[in-house]
Parts: sequence; structure tokens; C-alpha cells
Amino acid sequence: MLLRATTPGGVPIGSHAVAEGRLTRRQLTEGPWFRVLHGVHADASVPRDHLLRCRAAALLVPPEAVLGARSAAALLGAPAPGRRGSRRMRRVLDLADARSESPPESLVRVACILGGLPAPVPQHEVVEHGRWLARVDLAWPQQRVAVEYEGEHHVDGVRIVRDDARLARLTAAAGRSSGSPRTTCGTSTTSS
Repeated sequence: MLLRATTPGGVPIGSHAVAEGRLTRRQLTEGPWFRVLHGVHADASVPRDHLLRCRAAALLVPPEAVLGARSAAALLGAPAPGRRGSRRMRRVLDLADARSESPPESLVRVACILGGLPAPVPQHEVVEHGRWLARVDLAWPQQRVAVEYEGEHHVDGVRIVRDDARLARLTAAAGRSSGSPRTTCGTSTTSS
């Protein structure tokens, strides 16, 4: 986990806060502030915990620095490894895939995996004989199987015509002449 992704609020580098006029040296040493790490201070109302130390460290390390295990879990608000819920959180993180383009698409992908299928390839580019045919939501390229989630925007007349033409290209390339099931907004229909 990249540290800079979670820039801490209320945890300043002391010398910067003084130079910017946000705090005085006296406030840092005698006021409602305490030292978290060398040069990094926090308001006295902030809980003194591992998360605070992680946020303070984020201010001091190089931008490309990363966190792992307990520290990454703390910044993400997840249970630390070895703590209650950490196994479930690890499983959830293992199921995450940044290539998904919508929450419903992610739900379909995770349902396939939890249903016992191998993990599909999200946003797969289908190319047949050097010709690009389509990009599909989820695919198992070796088996020549694709799954598409079609939300509400797929039900207007123009989009349906484009989707049907796209489906025809894909099914022809797969060597199938009949229609395939289509799921739109959770309702299963048959495309002809």
C-alpha cells in the first residue's frame, strides 16, 4: 500500500507547520500537541495508536514507500493480521480486482469465483484472426466463454441494436449460431 495515498490530516511535520505559521514552536512543545515521531506532532485529542504512527511515518518516508501487513491493515481500517476478522478481510482483498469497471460487474465476477469457477479475465479484448471484435466484461479465453453485465443503460433502442450486433459478432466467432442468454439489470432474457 502506498503511503502517500492517505495523507494524514491533523498530523503535521512540526517544522513545516511553524514555517507556514500554522503553529508556533511553543505550541508544539507546550501546547495541546505531542510528538509522534521525530519532527512529527499530533493534536492531543488524536488517539495514540498504531494508525497514528503509520500516518506520521507517511510524512517522513519517500513517496514510493509502501506498507504491509499490520500497518496497511490499519490505514485501510481492516483488522490486523492475526486479529478477529483478518482471515475474512484477506479473502475479500484476494477477490478484489482493479480492472473491474463497475460494482455490479465486480459482484458477478466474485459470484463466479465463489460459485467454483476459475477467476475470469476482466475487460478481455476478443480478437479473432487478427480482427478486434469486442471487449467483454469477463472472460475465460481458453474456453472461449464470456460474461457481460448489462445495466439499465443497455435497454434503450439504439443500445440494444448495437449490443445485438456485437453479440452476433461474438457468437459467430465462437462458432455458435443460436442466441445466448442475456442478463440485463438482473433479469434473464433470451437474445435471438
